Amino acid sequence: MSKKQRGAIESRSQIVRDEAGRGIPVGVALVAALALSVSGCAALQRQGQTNGSPSPATSPSPQASPQALAIISATFHTGEVNVQYAPVTLNATGGVTPYTWTVASGALPGGLTISANGTVSGKPTKAGTFHVTLQVGDAAGGAAKAVRTVGIAKALKATLIPACAVQCLVEVGCVSVCGKFGTLSGGVPPYTYTSLGNIPQGVHLSGLSLAGTFVSGPRFSQFTVNVTDAFGASTSISPMFNVFPHITFT
Repeated sequence: MSKKQRGAIESRSQIVRDEAGRGIPVGVALVAALALSVSGCAALQRQGQTNGSPSPATSPSPQASPQALAIISATFHTGEVNVQYAPVTLNATGGVTPYTWTVASGALPGGLTISANGTVSGKPTKAGTFHVTLQVGDAAGGAAKAVRTVGIAKALKATLIPACAVQCLVEVGCVSVCGKFGTLSGGVPPYTYTSLGNIPQGVHLSGLSLAGTFVSGPRFSQFTVNVTDAFGASTSISPMFNVFPHITFT
């Protein structure tokens, strides 16, 4: 019992003695004094709780659940056989990092691989259209998938047409229709054409063909045409032209 509580009880005892001296029955005075004592002690206890007792601990607020795992970026560009594929970085959001990337089904083009951190790179070895299902997993066991298509172009190749396999025979006076000497396959446009050597007189290079009108000049002309595509791949051919005089009948 505290000092204040003992003092309150002694004060109430004095009240009982005083009331008894004035002729009030002792029982009545005692009940009144006890009621005052209980009330005073309760007030003192409340004051002590307010001044010194700690407040009840509050429960922590529940943490919000992480956002659902999702693939947000997985865009592939066209590739080309035997040309280094510019790396593609896959991205995801939500879940719990770190992420791990894999191929869930299908397959990437031959020569391309995917790393655990989501980078696709390599040098394609086969042309075609490839469908692949990519999967990303997170540290909490979550997973998300996305289906993507990757296109790989054939290797760039220039070839002489059969009529020019040995040499292109052209009569003086013939026009552009006589100038075709090659065909191009594969690669990724646009293409750039450059020539090295002696082009027949009267004509100029136009793709894998000569445009203009063939005129008299040196009978044999050989030159090399280099073709480069958008990815820097290149190929070349070297046609031989035999420009013979115009045939006349007498």
